[in-house]
Amino acid sequence: MKNFIQMLLLLVFATGFAQETSSHIDVDDTVAIEMPGDVYVLDTIQNGMKLLQYRADTNNSIFLIQRVKITQISEPLPKERLISVYKGLLAGHAKTLADNGYEILRTTETEISGQPARRVLYGKNKQPLAEFLFLIKGLFIYTSSYSSEQYFDEKVSTAFLAGIKIKPE
Repeated sequence: MKNFIQMLLLLVFATGFAQETSSHIDVDDTVAIEMPGDVYVLDTIQNGMKLLQYRADTNNSIFLIQRVKITQISEPLPKERLISVYKGLLAGHAKTLADNGYEILRTTETEISGQPARRVLYGKNKQPLAEFLFLIKGLFIYTSSYSSEQYFDEKVSTAFLAGIKIKPE
């Protein structure tokens, strides 16, 4: 009986610690997202650009959202102009990842609260490993991603990337 109680307590303890927490992240006054696990913040300047990044690592997966100011513009872009900007942004991002052996598996045009956005699934040898969502809003590029080198779960990726929200103005 004593062993049974010890095993029961161990099971309760283990399941209690295995439960993941979730954090609501206000990236700024414009964008928010839910992130699993413990979230780490990096607020720095990299290559002359201000970078704000939130990152959570859980179960061999990485969840990330970052915000970078678009230094080449001084006012928000009209929706028609965003198409060419996304094209250039995705081409540069694809080249950077291709240099590390990744290939584009799928690109999807989407919207978040009526704002155009792009989703890109990357992998190696046709095996998905990372999915990114790019959102240009105001003077910033917001990039959120889910990646896992061991087991890419498309449902987890879809749920995480669908969690990015544009706050009402």
